Amino acid sequence: MRIQSIVHKHDAEQRADRYIRKLCPDIPLSRIYSLFRKKEIKINGKAISKSCVVAAGNLLEIYGLNQGEIIAEQDKSDTNPDSTLIPGENKKTVPLQVPFELNILFENEHLLVIDKSGFMAVHPGTGIKKGASVIEKVRRYLDNVEGDRGESLFKPSPLHRLDKTTSGVLLIAKSGRALRFYSEEWKEKRIHKKYLALVSGKIHTKEGTIVGKLTRINTKGGGEKTKIDNQVGKNSITRYRVYKPLQKFTLLEIFPETGRLHQIRAHLLSAGLKIAGDTRYGDRIINHQLKQKTGLCRSFLHASEIKGRDFNGKNWSFTSALPEDLNNCLKEIMPV
Repeated sequence: MRIQSIVHKHDAEQRADRYIRKLCPDIPLSRIYSLFRKKEIKINGKAISKSCVVAAGNLLEIYGLNQGEIIAEQDKSDTNPDSTLIPGENKKTVPLQVPFELNILFENEHLLVIDKSGFMAVHPGTGIKKGASVIEKVRRYLDNVEGDRGESLFKPSPLHRLDKTTSGVLLIAKSGRALRFYSEEWKEKRIHKKYLALVSGKIHTKEGTIVGKLTRINTKGGGEKTKIDNQVGKNSITRYRVYKPLQKFTLLEIFPETGRLHQIRAHLLSAGLKIAGDTRYGDRIINHQLKQKTGLCRSFLHASEIKGRDFNGKNWSFTSALPEDLNNCLKEIMPV
């Protein structure tokens, strides 16, 4: 018995084992690897290895499956052992006429760049209203404008982290090729980010580098935090530069060279610097005072710029202006 699938353009340029894991999520990974060893998985009629990279238009065939596995993958709608499983074939896509609340900075076939607000989570999760996260809104948007995505196994995926209360530039992969390429670019440190952060207190050096191994810990109230632990943590580097000294605060430019969870916030805290409005790593009294005076009700951390290159080596750069709420905060605390 067999399953067939034609590789969609958005699923191209990923390893065959990863593609099959998405195609057949109910089949155990050990079973999939067994089929590879027995040469039961083929592309265009030729047996392949698990590390083979699939291309758009490839006909992938999985032989040696039993009837139960075939039924599971076809949602038990067809027990014909020679039937074809084409992702999304039996699903009706109904356009969702919903307002799109994300500011798009750039879009092409592989990449979507948005200017995220500081009041929107990237992923759905506990305490997040259904449909309110960035990734859910992006998927609805793409369903509306690209009807053929219904045939793709690939779901739009953020290429880096932005916390819910952090605003600014966010890159989203629209294809397997983009996810594969930009993940490698990040690994090789060929993508560069810049943030703006308002911290309490004054800094006596114009610029500096914070080096400290970071590890995750669970908080008493649930959720995760990050702290420096040079014994078990992962290498992490954050550079900073003073952009504007103020009376009781300093506006910094931040250049993270690694991408750990809460890296900027944890590294600044280790240097005695607390981001204004940050409820997890910041100063509760200062946050309250700022909220009363300026209305600031989130972290003053903004992803203002990101630079990289595309598949052809052409450089790109995307920027985001400081949002209104952060601008208003600055105006209120600046000396007249």
